[in-house]
Amino acid sequence: MVYCFFYRRFPAVHIFFVDHRNDIVVNIFGLVMAIVGDRFVWYLDPIGAMLIALLILFSWASNAFEQVWLLVGKAAPPKFIAKVIYMAVTHDERILKVETVSRIPKRLFAPSILLTVM
Repeated sequence: MVYCFFYRRFPAVHIFFVDHRNDIVVNIFGLVMAIVGDRFVWYLDPIGAMLIALLILFSWASNAFEQVWLLVGKAAPPKFIAKVIYMAVTHDERILKVETVSRIPKRLFAPSILLTVM
């Protein structure tokens, strides 16, 4: 958990950080609710189990939506594309025109934008 905490800004490590954090919270909360349900109020144990299930459901659903955007990708902004075209054209006087700029969106393997200029 501590190792993942320091490297959580990287997408591949962030998922492990969230998983470890959830495991710690769920285990502590489940243990507390089981002990309280056994010793004091019997119905707190099943209520705690339902709350744990909802916590895991919402955590993984939000994480899934976050990861979908990394898998699908996001297109580069038009202003950024225009700047790349300008830099490509003004880079050398032998370049007469830019035919196409292919946008490879941000993905899980590369959190930056990769462009192909032809």
